[in-house]
Amino acid sequence: MSALHLVFLGTSAAAPTAHRNLSGLFLKREGQAFLFDCGEGTQRQMIRYGTGFSLDAVFFTHFHADHYLGIIGFVRTLGMLGRTTPLVMYGPKPAATFLPKVIKLGVDEVTLPIEIVEVEPGQVVLRGHGYRVEAFQTDHRIPSVGYALIEDARPGRFDITKAQALGIPEGPLFGNCNAAKRSVCRMDASYRQATSWGQTAQEGASSFRATRGPVTEPSPPRKVPMCWCTRRRLVIWNNCAPVTRGIRRREKRRSWRAMQASSSS
Repeated sequence: MSALHLVFLGTSAAAPTAHRNLSGLFLKREGQAFLFDCGEGTQRQMIRYGTGFSLDAVFFTHFHADHYLGIIGFVRTLGMLGRTTPLVMYGPKPAATFLPKVIKLGVDEVTLPIEIVEVEPGQVVLRGHGYRVEAFQTDHRIPSVGYALIEDARPGRFDITKAQALGIPEGPLFGNCNAAKRSVCRMDASYRQATSWGQTAQEGASSFRATRGPVTEPSPPRKVPMCWCTRRRLVIWNNCAPVTRGIRRREKRRSWRAMQASSSS
């Protein structure tokens, strides 16, 4: 099973607090790293938590300032570090026209090559080895999306101990069973060879189909949904638990009171 590494770089809204940075989520899977939103101060959080700067893509959920301001300094840091491979940025409308203006803000030239892709809800925005990233609709005041990293279905595992307990002889039959693990095994011919089972070929094949033999059941694909600032609680993906971070009014008031108290003191 591939490892998924998630780091919440920031979960605050509108303004940072003493203990929470603005929106940012880092995700790493099998050496590929992605950043979801890039609020002000995100690159400092990446240094703090040791994520590194080697990103394959940046995904924006929407374009309120607390979700994108950090990208201005981040792309310049990557340029100073000598990065030459393009950085791909995904986002909803108006990403195609808005992000180029954001990136070019300032008098210094951005040397880092950047590709911008505008996405729509329901679109598969990225495909990788064994996974894909899809955009889904969220409920916000401006055009916004969430993203779900969805892995391919994981095949069952060949259990050598169980195979030996069933009396399957070692050799080519082991490989045949293992190669058939992605579906219900069609092993009639192989079972005719496995005379040591003490069953007829028909009985052996039926038994194997009923129990899947020494191959475990396929594991359901993992789905990691990510979104911010959705107005109401949504089931954002089939067979996923409702995972949202809705910014409620009382949470906003609490955040502003804390900020006013700290500024007055």
